[in-house]
Amino acid sequence: MSSLYANNALPSTGLPILAATIASSESPARWALIDAALVDADRVRAACARHGMSAVAAYAGSELSAYGDVGVLLVYLADDHNLRAKQVLTLLELAVPSTALSWVHSSVDVKQLQRLFAYLGMARVEDRTQPIHCRFADTRVLPALLTELTTAQLARVGQCIDGWSWVARQGQYVQWQPSSRETGESADTHEHLHLTVAQFRAMRTAAEPDAIFMMLCEQTPSLVPEADERGDFYLQIERILQVASRFNVHDLKSRLQFVVLSLSCGEDFHTLPELQATWDGVRAGEFQLVDKMPLWGNGIWEKLEYRRPEEERGVLP
Repeated sequence: MSSLYANNALPSTGLPILAATIASSESPARWALIDAALVDADRVRAACARHGMSAVAAYAGSELSAYGDVGVLLVYLADDHNLRAKQVLTLLELAVPSTALSWVHSSVDVKQLQRLFAYLGMARVEDRTQPIHCRFADTRVLPALLTELTTAQLARVGQCIDGWSWVARQGQYVQWQPSSRETGESADTHEHLHLTVAQFRAMRTAAEPDAIFMMLCEQTPSLVPEADERGDFYLQIERILQVASRFNVHDLKSRLQFVVLSLSCGEDFHTLPELQATWDGVRAGEFQLVDKMPLWGNGIWEKLEYRRPEEERGVLP
């Protein structure tokens, strides 16, 4: 499982401390939200039954209920602090380091939460005729979504949720609270989430480092570090992609190659004087990086190879 996620794998010894934090915060988590497509849903349901947790479909009663066992599960946690901490620990052990698990701080009934999650789970993008499934319960998506929501959309969330929390890339516990209650903003009344093109593009941009990470796992696994360092690796990929954007490297294949070269030959590989003509052409839109790379002469490749650690020199990945 850990190979699929750009999150630091947490040591099992640290999970009880994390569970206690989640269970005993000032506004303790009352629900666990689980993207069942990212975990073994049968194991989760069995564990819930053993530990006194009731699991229901978050999409029940909506068009999204067709997702069934690969939809989203809503798990009610015990009121007793000690029992809740044990339940939280059980779910962490089942889900970490996947991005399937977040925590909902709310006092509303399950029907209200299900209506909210049906609203968030189906999105209409203004330039598309067909709605899309918004994987909001995946914590690779959730932070970007909450950042991009309008004040009216946040007010809709704030009607049901006092806070939302999750375990971030490097294992830190992150807590989010809606600010719309302070502004008095009217809540969005659409049946489903409506996203502008700008909102959707921002979310796609936020998802790119994970896409690049997956490509590296599949195509150049030697560049991917051990599981306990992958959250840090994600931040490195994010930083490299920001540099690629400054060079006007925008197509996915070229951005992947820019990342591979940065990881193989140093993040400053682009400062090689012999590559100046390449960057001038890419910036001017004359060609894409992947189209120019096959035309680089042996001299450039030898200098790039020399920049690699001696024990790794050979054929560039």
